[in-house]
Amino acid sequence: MQHQFGPRLLPLLENADDGEWQALIDEARAERERLEAELHTGRDRLLELNSGGAGEGDALVEDILEQDDQFALPIYMETLFDAFGIDSEDHSENALILKPSEKMLDASFPLGDDEGVTITYDRNQALSREDMQFITWEHPMVQGGMDLVLSGSMGNTAVALIKNKALKPGTVLLELLYVSEVVAPRSLQLGRYLPPAALRCLLDANGNDLSARVSFETLNDQLESVPRASANKFIQAQRDQLTPRINAGEEKIFPRHAERVAEAQRRLAADTDEELARLTALQAVNPTVRDSELIALRKQREQGLAMLDKAALRLEAIRVLVAG
Repeated sequence: MQHQFGPRLLPLLENADDGEWQALIDEARAERERLEAELHTGRDRLLELNSGGAGEGDALVEDILEQDDQFALPIYMETLFDAFGIDSEDHSENALILKPSEKMLDASFPLGDDEGVTITYDRNQALSREDMQFITWEHPMVQGGMDLVLSGSMGNTAVALIKNKALKPGTVLLELLYVSEVVAPRSLQLGRYLPPAALRCLLDANGNDLSARVSFETLNDQLESVPRASANKFIQAQRDQLTPRINAGEEKIFPRHAERVAEAQRRLAADTDEELARLTALQAVNPTVRDSELIALRKQREQGLAMLDKAALRLEAIRVLVAG
């Protein structure tokens, strides 16, 4: 604006009538309105999203503080420590000392120090004490512990006794837990469309799936543990009968998996098509949008759909239930 109207403005400061002043003002106002309209039409919505808005930061802080006040994380971590053989003892208020015990199951557990560490779930205490680790859901110890649970074999198989008068003694139920997931480069962000999900199947002796009628929690309330030696003997004796039933379980689960994949592909295609349309329209009025961006988005769409085609079922856990 200064370069455009500056040369005309200086002479008018020395000698000009009202008509010339008004003409210059009107012309400058019209140019300003034109530029504002052009900026509004060609605004970068992605930049606006990244810039955030008024009040969004405050809302985020409130969500973080609310999460800090919840007990889900301490309860989960105590269960995790107990499962992997990590001793947990009080250090002071809101603080614990973690040490590996003689029954530690996995030396790769991300404790951070072989001698032991001091942790706290209290944010203020962690800020005032440099010798304490602040444990959140994003802490390496939590993430590493989850990875061990998900990737390890501990707890993947079990035998239990079920007490239910409706079942004839000796009846064998087979509970199978599959994971429906896609393995793909993180850059594709396919977890937005097909996050890993557990799909459960409960087969009776005739191959019928009872999972819709008997929930996991209801079943757990009716179970009793079986000594390890007895469980091993039973599995060895029933191996030939159980193997075909395991294969049949995947056939029962697969339609649910295929439905998830189809929905993920539909959502991915719809989202990328909408983004392509937006960028194409934006490119018409904003030369900063390059052709390479559109090409990259189309390529990402093709790769994402191709990877979703390869999404698979993974047998995660087996539980054999014997009616007694």
